[in-house]
Amino acid sequence: MLNVAVIGVGRLGSIHTKLVREFGTFNLVGVVDPIKSNRLVAAEEFNTTAFEDLDAVIDRIDAAIVATPTVYHHAVSKQLIENGKHVFVEKPITPTLDEADELIALASQKDCILQVGHVERFNPAFIASQDHLTNVRWMECTRTSGYTFRSTDVSVVLDLMIHDIDLMLNVIQSDIRDINAFGYSVVGPHADIAYAHVSFVNGAQAKLAASRCADQSERSLFAASEHNSTTIDFTTATASVQSTSDEMLELDINPLNATTEEKESISARFFTELVPRQELSVPAGNAIASEHRDFAQAISTGHSVQVPGTAGRDALAVALEIQQRLHAVRHDAPHTGVPSPNTPALISLRQLNAA
Repeated sequence: MLNVAVIGVGRLGSIHTKLVREFGTFNLVGVVDPIKSNRLVAAEEFNTTAFEDLDAVIDRIDAAIVATPTVYHHAVSKQLIENGKHVFVEKPITPTLDEADELIALASQKDCILQVGHVERFNPAFIASQDHLTNVRWMECTRTSGYTFRSTDVSVVLDLMIHDIDLMLNVIQSDIRDINAFGYSVVGPHADIAYAHVSFVNGAQAKLAASRCADQSERSLFAASEHNSTTIDFTTATASVQSTSDEMLELDINPLNATTEEKESISARFFTELVPRQELSVPAGNAIASEHRDFAQAISTGHSVQVPGTAGRDALAVALEIQQRLHAVRHDAPHTGVPSPNTPALISLRQLNAA
């Protein structure tokens, strides 16, 4: 069994540690955290050894799960890969593209697996929807949460929206033509609420919304193709598909001059026969545990992981482009939700890729 350590045991690192223990995918050698209380609490809770720094454990492990604050992703992952260790690093892969490129090149040079924790790829509802997420022309993603004071070293784009950026790129698979973005801060200097509209070279469109200052939590995706639409709730791990039936496609009727009988017939059968909604069968599963299994299998077999460093780099590139188009103004009107009128927040479009 592969020996692993979890580096950084805040909230997310503790979840990783718990699941490593529960599912037994790896042999947990220990947890590493410079904050004494973090490492001691995690070590006691999960019956493992606490280490203050990476040097103390690096020779005892085959791989590591890096769940430190984003600013440390590059340095920690680089040290691990330089020592021939496989790395699972939480999203975003790094704060900058240069750092991401360095890790990707180093992992290739050292023949190490580099996996990025874009966990929604492993959500059972997303997996169950794969056959229906083809030729998507329109996509909407909403991701909101309350203010938790976590990940406030980065904007909501790198904190939350990047999950949906990765899903968007995975589903649509086209070069980006334009991005339009808007956002503002509520607490601190970074944007806490952000919206983006992304246009693709193949004609597809996507709308992304993320907030960490919402009174209700939501993680959802809606995708429309030519004759069907897919709705996913990542929180409840449920999904449904609404499809236009052959009968509806062949129906030769103008609603403006349809008879009363025709209208009644269509209305009575609209959602049951003509445009029926099907709840998809979604097997039970834990997305993070599935990430761990993918990581372990790749190390053991040499196969590629589902979310390699290059995919994490692609998501980061789009996230940083969206951030550049945000003007994260201070939220001066908390009761209305309107940003300060003195600072323009809408960023003009700029072409990313030639058609």
